[in-house]
Amino acid sequence: MLWPRNLGKQCRVASLLGLTTLFLASQFSETSPPAEFIGRELISITAIAGPIAPTPTPTPAIQPAERLEAARIYRQNGDYQSAIAAYKAVLAGGASSRQAEEARYHLGESYLAGGSYKLAVDTLKGFLQEHRGSDKRYPQTFFLLAQAYQGLGDWAEAVKYYRAYLARRDVIASYVNELIGDCYINLGNYSEAISAYEEALREAPSAGFHVHIREKIADTYLRQQNYELAIAQYDAILEIARIGYYRAKVEYLAGMAYLNWGQTDKAHARFLKAVDTYPEARYAYLSLVELVNAGVEVDDFQRGLVDYYNGAYQPAVDAFRRYVQADPTGHSGAAHYYAGLAYKALGNCESARHEFDLLIDTHPEDEHRDQAWLEKAAALADCGDYDGAVQVYQTFVRLYPQHKLAGEVLWRRAQLAESHKRYDEAAKTYLVLQSRYPQWERADAALLQAGLCYYRLAKDEEAAGVWRKFLEDYAQSRLRAKALFWLGKAYLRLGRTEEARQSLAEAAAASPQGYYALRARELRRTIDGDASPPFGGANILLVTDRPEEQKEAEAWLKSWADVPGRNGEFDDPEFDIAYNPRFRRGRELLAVGLREEALDEFKALREELADDPLALYQLALACRSMGLYRSSIRCVQRIVHLSPIESVLEGPLFLQRLAYPLYFKDLVIAEAQANGLDPLLLFAVVRQESLFEPQAASWADARGLTQIVPSTGEWIAARLGWSEYHSDDLDKPYVNIRFGAWYLAYQIQDFGGNVFAALAAYNAGPGNAIRWLEDGSDDDLFVEGITFAESQFYVKRLYEQYFAYNALYRGMEIESARK
Repeated sequence: MLWPRNLGKQCRVASLLGLTTLFLASQFSETSPPAEFIGRELISITAIAGPIAPTPTPTPAIQPAERLEAARIYRQNGDYQSAIAAYKAVLAGGASSRQAEEARYHLGESYLAGGSYKLAVDTLKGFLQEHRGSDKRYPQTFFLLAQAYQGLGDWAEAVKYYRAYLARRDVIASYVNELIGDCYINLGNYSEAISAYEEALREAPSAGFHVHIREKIADTYLRQQNYELAIAQYDAILEIARIGYYRAKVEYLAGMAYLNWGQTDKAHARFLKAVDTYPEARYAYLSLVELVNAGVEVDDFQRGLVDYYNGAYQPAVDAFRRYVQADPTGHSGAAHYYAGLAYKALGNCESARHEFDLLIDTHPEDEHRDQAWLEKAAALADCGDYDGAVQVYQTFVRLYPQHKLAGEVLWRRAQLAESHKRYDEAAKTYLVLQSRYPQWERADAALLQAGLCYYRLAKDEEAAGVWRKFLEDYAQSRLRAKALFWLGKAYLRLGRTEEARQSLAEAAAASPQGYYALRARELRRTIDGDASPPFGGANILLVTDRPEEQKEAEAWLKSWADVPGRNGEFDDPEFDIAYNPRFRRGRELLAVGLREEALDEFKALREELADDPLALYQLALACRSMGLYRSSIRCVQRIVHLSPIESVLEGPLFLQRLAYPLYFKDLVIAEAQANGLDPLLLFAVVRQESLFEPQAASWADARGLTQIVPSTGEWIAARLGWSEYHSDDLDKPYVNIRFGAWYLAYQIQDFGGNVFAALAAYNAGPGNAIRWLEDGSDDDLFVEGITFAESQFYVKRLYEQYFAYNALYRGMEIESARK
């Protein structure tokens, strides 16, 4: 499905140490490509689907410069063994002194990154001896040696080399002093550790770093059993910290310090502070456990809240029951509300309903009463009592027709019917909602959903009528493109082809780069007889920067960017970001391998420059050159937000490609080839998942460029025969892209070539995607039926990004991005 006809004429495959680069010599005619493609690299589908037999020619000797470039790419891709082999080949002979110098340094760096610490020490010491002070990387070598000694567990040598680095370069002194403190902790020298941490505090780069170091100082004092000074550190943190969850943690740690000191009353006071002030925090629950185990009396209502928020539902129910029984007439109705929620979480729907009824009937003024109606209906629906849930919704609207929640109640009533495939009932409820509350925030969406319900029932005339009413009543709605698209589909099924064309054309114009506009264009092409699938293409334009396009982008920026105090030029010496302390720290952190810390510095710098588009542009280019691709793209996104355009695809081509780049193209193209995928679809997935950041991690522990969860990675590794897999491998681009490409291809195959379903499965799991599939439904109905808002957004956003990549990198379609 993903590979249509090949347009390539002549193809050559050049290989360097296993690194494949694909070129297309002639793509459009027997003579030469159009002028706009001259000097650009293209890849043809023939090269991906299967190589053309090459003309026998003598194999030229591989030059040291080529080996160095290959090694650099291997290292960037996390393939350290291949990088080591390439650097060794450079050092084996034929390299200039400068090339040998570069190879030796990066060889040591690669040994370190690959965990070969002894070899890293030997290689880096050799570099120091041969290039004493002559190389700009000379100071950084001391830092790398310290890291290698840390890996070996030789903490004293690590301290020695960290201090040697600081003597030569102090731009990241706070970070280095923290590492020195960590080494002293492992040596058991707590006094020196505290001194190092205090040095780190002197020029702390951020409040977050400051409290992080104070936590370490407090922990060190605890190791010395100096509880008073540890608690002083916790109190200093509380002077700075503002996030409730973190403050609860610090109160808990202070309480534990008092407890170990033997001052139980003060310990219990700290635990109570966490319980009373931050009931949603995990550390409030841990504090509660300490209080209960010590027999300290805790207010049962507050105890119930802490238990509920932390998933201890039965103890929460018991606590709320005691609270109500202690004061049958004066208790807060909130106890019934949270007890109902706890019962609901336990699956005890009847008890949940009872608690919500008690709140509704006996506490008419309670702030939770209105929400209790909604929760009561949801509890009944969860128990399978559809009619009971419907009755609750209808009763509320009958009793309180002017209530602010009336629209929400009818919306949920309609959604419930729709989830049970009672589409006629759902459509009528949506229409009642819109008729009664036309100004409600989702009244326009209610009309749209009513039409979709009729469309699912093949009641196309009714659906078309509803969508026409939408366009009349909500002409300025942000959902206009969606309504026009679905109206076009209804007209098409009714056989009213010209009206379908017109509606789809209007949808395409309403939001040109949006999901529904793109789907409308695809549907129009189908009407016109172009039955090519939406995912697939013939050639890829591997674009390199063109000076004239960069100048065009910079001229466009200067035409509207008005920053107070700036002269409107990119070379304004007073605003050179290279002199910014955060930039200098971030660049040095990256150079010595502290990528996560570097990313934090550049994120803070982006926030600092948030209203200066000229500086953000400089930062975007600088981050790209350093391989901080996510930071670069974020800068471009902020520039577009400040600019007069709505989408980057309306801006200059150079900026568009900064936003939609082809990073890691050697890996992405090779793995697309191996798995029968369209490379641009895989690029879109990587962009959506991680913005090309190899160390990206989600709250669910999804990791790397394609955001693979470790358990899924283990399963993929077993299927691929990857016997030495470790979850940390997911941070290596060459592993992560291989796994992500294979898994995406697996899902596409498993869903019979349905890319929409495969993308939903990639995001939400195949079980959910199967549930959302309906027999005989088309792709568009499948997407509308995705019940997880995040997953539906994911599929739509990926579709948009895929078409952005097509416009920028696929043959003659490149012109569409300029218009």
